[in-house]
Amino acid sequence: MNAGWARGAGLSHRHTLSLTLSTEDLFTSTIKHGYGEESNRPVEKMLSLHDGNAQLSYSDRAPRFDPFHAGENARHELSPTSAGGRGQP
Repeated sequence: MNAGWARGAGLSHRHTLSLTLSTEDLFTSTIKHGYGEESNRPVEKMLSLHDGNAQLSYSDRAPRFDPFHAGENARHELSPTSAGGRGQP
């Protein structure tokens, strides 16, 4: 996240932090869960402004993840009592 871009776009400090956290959480999850700790594979992000609203587009080439068909270990990681994976409330 580019803080200079966010300021220039008129985003508040709170929204800038929210976008930064969301981007970092997506990236971390892609590397850890999608690419299996290998970080040399591509990740693309684009941040744009539409009608005064910031829009984050994010894509990777990791295998698709479906938490409803991922098995017990993945469902445990998504439980409300486990840490991580939530980003912004």
